Amino acid sequence: MGLWPKLPDASETFPATAAALKNDEASTAIELLCDQLEPNQWLAQALLARIMWPSLTRQPVGSRIQMSFRNPWIETLQH
Repeated sequence: MGLWPKLPDASETFPATAAALKNDEASTAIELLCDQLEPNQWLAQALLARIMWPSLTRQPVGSRIQMSFRNPWIETLQH
């Protein structure tokens, strides 16, 4: 996997690009443009994927997190 520097949130740094990639028509256009790149320009597509992928795939999980544990000490106090 290798070591990569921590990148800033792409949706904040590149908001128009993030919005375009979330739009079906615009993302198709970007994909078609990337397909037109010369093989020696593969780095442009790799960097786009590296920068944008985390912000496009992350989902909020805070509302799904629940903390539950059994504490026998508290249970003995309640009885």
